[in-house]
Amino acid sequence: MVAVVFAFCHIKTFLRLILALIGLNFLLALYTAIKYRCDKKKVSIKTIWNCGGMIIYNIILFPAIIIAFYRKLTGNQQWIKTTHGISTSS
Repeated sequence: MVAVVFAFCHIKTFLRLILALIGLNFLLALYTAIKYRCDKKKVSIKTIWNCGGMIIYNIILFPAIIIAFYRKLTGNQQWIKTTHGISTSS
């Protein structure tokens, strides 16, 4: 919720932050590909695909980090679990 409010109130700053994080992820993926290339003496489409996937994976995780940080600051330690395999109907 905090991230959404921040994004709407400071849209330009939020976009710069997202672009910076994407850029950092790209550099990390590029470093990983170069390191792999140096170690294995080859690079394949699969390596490039996996490095691109790492960027997407990290972008998906950004909101989780923000939410976890917010929950830590507010002291909210509740974790509502879902029930599996238990019938609630009579």
